[in-house]
Amino acid sequence: MHKQNSDLKKVIAKATGLEPEVQNLLFRGKGKDDNERLHMAGVKDNAKVIVMENSPRKDEDLPKVEEVKENIEEISRGVEAVKLVREENDQFAEQVSHLKQVVDHLNNYTCLLQTNYCSSNLRKSKTYSIKSMKYNIK
Repeated sequence: MHKQNSDLKKVIAKATGLEPEVQNLLFRGKGKDDNERLHMAGVKDNAKVIVMENSPRKDEDLPKVEEVKENIEEISRGVEAVKLVREENDQFAEQVSHLKQVVDHLNNYTCLLQTNYCSSNLRKSKTYSIKSMKYNIK
């Protein structure tokens, strides 16, 4: 049985993943019709056949273009949301930094008060113990 170009396209589709409907076969610089028999076109074993992908017609592209536009809009919204979260995160980081400074000042003041309190008790009792704790915010 003599094979047709459509049979060759099926083989090419399995090997490349390129659907037969979008394949355009060229042999000796000329396009070949799907129903044309390979041997009639002069195609023999180990012959070189060029496979080109047909570009879809404009009306076929329209749904894909709309889908791409929707995807771009969705991605843009996502990028904007990430930008807002980063800005909030930067604000929180700044607030945490200020809080660390406040805690450090309070710890220093607490140590100073403890030292003064202990010094006054030292004069009274001659024995004392100082325990200070420092809290770190990470």
